[in-house]
Amino acid sequence: MYPRTDPATRRPERLPRGAFLMGPGSMTDNTTATTAALGALQDPLDALGVHWRMYAPADLELGFGKARVLLGDCVERMRELPDGSADVVLVDPPYSSGATREAGKTGYSKTMTRSTDGDRARWFGSDSLSTDGFAFLLRACALEWFRILKPGGHALIFIDWRMLPAAMAAVESADLRKSGVLIWNKTYFGMGKYYRNQYECIMHFTKGVGCDPQRRDIGNVLSHKPLRTRNGAIHPTEKPVPLLRDLLSVVCPPGGLVVDCFAGSGSTGEAVLRSVPGARVVLIERDQQYHVKASLRLAGVMRDLYGDRRTQEVDGPANDDGGPGADGPGAGAVGVADDLDEVA
Repeated sequence: MYPRTDPATRRPERLPRGAFLMGPGSMTDNTTATTAALGALQDPLDALGVHWRMYAPADLELGFGKARVLLGDCVERMRELPDGSADVVLVDPPYSSGATREAGKTGYSKTMTRSTDGDRARWFGSDSLSTDGFAFLLRACALEWFRILKPGGHALIFIDWRMLPAAMAAVESADLRKSGVLIWNKTYFGMGKYYRNQYECIMHFTKGVGCDPQRRDIGNVLSHKPLRTRNGAIHPTEKPVPLLRDLLSVVCPPGGLVVDCFAGSGSTGEAVLRSVPGARVVLIERDQQYHVKASLRLAGVMRDLYGDRRTQEVDGPANDDGGPGADGPGAGAVGVADDLDEVA
């Protein structure tokens, strides 16, 4: 849904209308990814009654731009986002959880391997990188985070103690400023040889001097129970929405834009839509299975918040008193090629 970037200028270039899809509507691009995404999403999205549009290859827009779910490589797709457009980057990269030695990080039969679909052989992409490989990936991402963040914008990156030193150095090398490390207290014990594991780290960086916080009553130790497949997790490393809401409540202004380039199940998107007034979110996911799951999850959230809004703008929760979200001036359908040149 974003125009591709001209390599010479690094600026978006407009594509012809024929390169895009509008939903519900006829398919004008027959790429494999587009066909598969439409097949999985069109009927469920129509049934939910939310406004949606899809652009080749398989980029979904929900609620007139409130949420966008892009399919593809995290670095490549971020290159299409405009400079200085995001207020917050909130990500949970694949940091080879459960391994203390390099051999364990690159092995496909790690002791913590589990699957949300019952297939123990299937984990998720890039979670078997060595420390060097992970640092390379993270720095490439951090360079894009620096570019897309507004001055004073915030980056929050989940990590565990094994990869924390390499990850801090990789992100700092992209000229983002260290602002501290937060602790996610999972409230109960995990595995551990001597002292049982009970926490994960969250790195906090800013682009230059960080913008003032939205609130000052959140500490740097946040206690929330983790999700598991038995209690509703969609992705094997999914983070709980209440935890993400706490993080966003400090650094994301009303109407802000949040980017998550490791979207997984879309929990960041749900946290943004449910907790930050007027905020928008861009998710990027390379695994088509989770791209579909994240898309449907956010569509369900849009339905919960705004009701049936297939042809009306969604400025606030649905209501019947003429307030935000109600039909009124400015409400109406949006053309296929509208709002393609910028995010903010």
